Parts: sequence; C-alpha cells; structure tokens
Amino acid sequence: NSVSSSTGKALASPRSLYQAPEAVNGRRSTQNWDVYSFGIILLELLTGRSPAIQLDSSGVDLVQWVQNALKERKPLTQIVDSILVDEMHRAEDMLAMLKIALACISSQPDQRPSMPYVSEMLQKIGAIV
Repeated sequence: NSVSSSTGKALASPRSLYQAPEAVNGRRSTQNWDVYSFGIILLELLTGRSPAIQLDSSGVDLVQWVQNALKERKPLTQIVDSILVDEMHRAEDMLAMLKIALACISSQPDQRPSMPYVSEMLQKIGAIV
C-alpha cells in the first residue's frame, strides 16, 4: 500500500511513515522505535502537515522540510500550523517543541531521547498540563 501525493508520486505506505528507519522485517522492536514514531506525530501536530505528502517538487518529506526550514532560519509562522500560530505566545516554546520532535527522529537510534525525558521536557515548556 502506498499513498499518492498531489503530484501523483507514490509515497511510502502510511505505516512505514511512522516507523523508525532501522525498523526492518525480522528485527525486534525497541523503545527507540516508539520515540521515533512519537517524533513524527509531534511534527505532524506542530506543522499541521502529513508525513505522507511531499512538500515540494524535489521530493522533500516532512522531516527534511522541517530540518531545512530551521536550518534556513525561516520564521516559525512559516513552519508551525497557522492554528497554533494564533495561540503562540512564546515562540521559544514552539521552537523547543520542534527541537524535541527532531531529537526524537534522529537517524541514530542511540541518540534519541527516552520517552520519560521527552515527557519531562514537554512538561517544562508547558506543553502538557
């Protein structure tokens, strides 16, 4: 099963969009895989964009798009979902949440934070009540 983008290009199956890159058939799942999946979901929530859609003609996916936008120092209003922008009182909190999401989706599993640490960091910035 694949998902088609608006350009008609077949993308990965919806299930694989949330799977860690190291998740291959026959390997036992790890907590690092769950952290990766959480990071994708957090990016999806923050940007209002699906990981299943290529965001430009060069085939950039959601992860690459966010990484490039931050590297290029684009305004958060161009990265974050417009609904959240209206609620964004402290830009540094939104940037911190994006950085947490990016840490969760590190290509190196041993560099991903633990879920208790992610939870603690989100609580510190007031994202979870």
